[in-house]
Amino acid sequence: MKIEADLILMYVFISAAVISVLSFFIVMFIFTYQRKMVRKQLEFDAIEVQYQRDLFNSVMQAKEQEKKRISEELHDDIGSRLNALRMMLKKKDLVDLEEIDGQLVQISKRVRELSNELIPSTLQATGLMRSLRELISGIDRTGVFSASCQIEVLDKVRYTDEINLSIYRIVQELLNNIIKHASATAVQLSAHQSSEELIIELVDNGSGFQPTRTDLTSKHDNLGLKNIASRLQYINAHIQFELIQPKGTKVKIRLKLT
Repeated sequence: MKIEADLILMYVFISAAVISVLSFFIVMFIFTYQRKMVRKQLEFDAIEVQYQRDLFNSVMQAKEQEKKRISEELHDDIGSRLNALRMMLKKKDLVDLEEIDGQLVQISKRVRELSNELIPSTLQATGLMRSLRELISGIDRTGVFSASCQIEVLDKVRYTDEINLSIYRIVQELLNNIIKHASATAVQLSAHQSSEELIIELVDNGSGFQPTRTDLTSKHDNLGLKNIASRLQYINAHIQFELIQPKGTKVKIRLKLT
């Protein structure tokens, strides 16, 4: 009986030791795993912070470039025209009223063009969908490629000014990229809306392009992708690029409305 009792005690001791060792390794595993997860989370947070910083910088750079461009336009074009008028008006005996009137008309026209580049007048007057139609029609008239649209959203539907301008500029940037890089012969823009979201698609038959997240934050951005990403984030929208067959790209913009 004593031997059996000793064996039982030995088994209990061994079992307790095994359980203790296993418990130790389980605790160490959990501790190590949690540390690794914390480290990964910190790395992810650092990447996200850098991503946000890059987007912010891209917005600021875009604004500064736009200010510089407009400043140069005002100085080189409108400024020179006004100086010419000033010189003409100084020569009182040689004043040509018709020429002065023509110069003033050209200056007024250029000022309207600059104003429209900043905020297209149709956005405020007739809304986003009408503005997109006019944008597509304007490109189609240039003959660069065949451009058409299929918009199923009524013109009377209104969005915030931020959404209007952001979507318009994104589509404008995408169209510029197609013109410059896609070698496309046809483009179609479509738009439809449900109770939950607005979906805008831009399809071309060009060479095809599918950027990665890295492309959207690259410091060597020649396609305006960082500007697109920052505008999307500003209105909480998402974009998807898809290669299509036999060739071309479909870009889908999704904007949650609820």
